[in-house]
Amino acid sequence: METNDNINGQVDGFKKPKRQMKTPYQLEILEKTYGSEMYPSEATRAQLSESLGLTDRQLQMWFCHRRLKEKKKEIVKKVVEEQMEVLKSSKRELIVAERDGLRSMSRHESWSGSGSESDSSRDNEPVVHSRANELTQEPLPP
Repeated sequence: METNDNINGQVDGFKKPKRQMKTPYQLEILEKTYGSEMYPSEATRAQLSESLGLTDRQLQMWFCHRRLKEKKKEIVKKVVEEQMEVLKSSKRELIVAERDGLRSMSRHESWSGSGSESDSSRDNEPVVHSRANELTQEPLPP
């Protein structure tokens, strides 16, 4: 037998019930249970079903979605930590490059004296300064 589904969620003339939002009390009990059992037994689910007024299927889906939320949170945390390491490494490299650049500039100025041709070519070169994890480009002072 074929069912006639349409955009409004009706199946053979019957409306599909709307998703039931969990009450704060239900969520509190579910979160406490999840804290002790990520995979509750059938007996635990039956007890929760009775006390919270939810079906076994609703409980199964809630725990499944909660585990997915936890997994996603761990993945995001790992990616953020990796990105922070890359940023820290880049910041260290910039600081070293900036320090080495200043050393080479002071050596260059002592070799060439003042007002040399290379000084004027550096006026238009951008210098990268790190200020509280912010990168800006500013021209060198004359």
